[in-house]
Amino acid sequence: MAIQDSDDLSLKSRLKNQIDVLSKDNKLALVFSWYKAIDKFGEVKKIFNDNISELEFNYTLPVKNLICHSSVMYRKSLILKLGGYPKNFIYSQEYILWLKILVKYKIKLIKIFLVFYRYHDMQLSNSKYQQKYIFVENLKILFWSIKNSLINKYNIFLFVRMFVINALRLIKNFFFELIYR
Repeated sequence: MAIQDSDDLSLKSRLKNQIDVLSKDNKLALVFSWYKAIDKFGEVKKIFNDNISELEFNYTLPVKNLICHSSVMYRKSLILKLGGYPKNFIYSQEYILWLKILVKYKIKLIKIFLVFYRYHDMQLSNSKYQQKYIFVENLKILFWSIKNSLINKYNIFLFVRMFVINALRLIKNFFFELIYR
């Protein structure tokens, strides 16, 4: 299964590249690629091309989502064994699915640009009013990560950092709502 959000773009070579990588390793459940974030006019605003190692990826993903949804291709049979996208998450369905995959299977970054992710102000994750719900989901994900031994001595400091950043963002938005009501 290849994911393509409606307002994002993929290169013509995307599917072939991802199928080639998946077909070489039966233990691989999901592949994703580097991507470029574009605005509504198609202008590149940010490039996501971290040269992260597999080990760094495995320690970072439980703390921070590194995967662009539209850059993903996965083995449907394996995802169905995990229950698919969780229904009890609204904003972070794909992220918790990536973590469930990480616990049981392998994930691989294809280090080439295959996707243009469209970034705009109307996205749910950009809504100041949705931040408290997103924060709660992030807390659920962090505790799930601890419970499933994804938080360890190698990423605990990153975990604490991300927790503090998310808490400060929530507090800022709370005060923003109080001041501008």
